[in-house]
Amino acid sequence: MRKLPWIVVLASISPGCRSKKVEFQTVEQAHGALVAAARAGDAASLFEMVDRSTSWSVMSLLRARQRIHALVDQHYPADRRARELRRTEAAARARNAKDYFARLAAEQRLLQEIVAAGRIDAVEGDRKREATVRSADHSLTFCRGDDGWRFCGWRERFERLKVRASRDLLTVRENAETFQQGR
Repeated sequence: MRKLPWIVVLASISPGCRSKKVEFQTVEQAHGALVAAARAGDAASLFEMVDRSTSWSVMSLLRARQRIHALVDQHYPADRRARELRRTEAAARARNAKDYFARLAAEQRLLQEIVAAGRIDAVEGDRKREATVRSADHSLTFCRGDDGWRFCGWRERFERLKVRASRDLLTVRENAETFQQGR
């Protein structure tokens, strides 16, 4: 009897754990899938369609906010704890980055942005590395990477959120130390 490597066995018994990322060969394919997911209210699928930089920012944002939540919960005085914990509740409850992204998408009305830009009037850009799909007053930017075309229109937004959360984490760490020393 031939033994299978453990990774093959794990992959075969847990198909739900594997990513469903699809490679989009054209900007139009990526745009169509993005808009369809947004119209269906499927923010988790949208997470699979963003570029790597955006998804990494979301993962870093989640980690920072989860750390903030833990520090506040452990070290802040009761009178400040409840208010501060509300700010990071979504991160604390998220099962993973995709789940957290879905919560952020709902909170920030990101799906509505995509739906509003659902029609293609023009595609601008070099179509080799980046392209912008324009429709009336809206535009969606896509970037081509090793994994095909991905939506990168929220890259800067999530980078800013990540940087802000990192700064907040530093402040919360300092405050937690101060509160610990004051006990």
